[in-house]
Amino acid sequence: MAPTRSSKDVKAITALALDGPANSLDALSELHILQEAASRWAFDSDRDLRGDAVHPKDMFDIIGGTGISGFYAILFTRLNLTIGQAIQAHRILEERLFVTEVWMSKNQNASLDVLQTTLREIEKELEVGISLDLPLEEKGPFSKG
Repeated sequence: MAPTRSSKDVKAITALALDGPANSLDALSELHILQEAASRWAFDSDRDLRGDAVHPKDMFDIIGGTGISGFYAILFTRLNLTIGQAIQAHRILEERLFVTEVWMSKNQNASLDVLQTTLREIEKELEVGISLDLPLEEKGPFSKG
């Protein structure tokens, strides 16, 4: 007879799936809702943190998203930003990306250049010490070749 495992032996995997909102205000609302959830998580787990100081990757095993929310997933996982820092980064994004027509352009390389430049500005402005040299595929829709 095979050994059985109780539910106490199995750790649940937690995932944060962020849906790409329709506009900048909805995107900002998504971050504020996450901040409230983080405040409750910090309180429930006896952590001495405010919601804006929580790193979502401490709360979730997997983080992903679509559209601008996919960008938030990069901020939380690759740059290890807190929710408060992501709200600051959102404001930088509004200034740099949402006002440029390049972001909505069919020229994907131009959009990627704007996004990478904005990531570097966020890194500098928020003093995040992680390299943003994101590798690009040699072939594919976002390649520079």
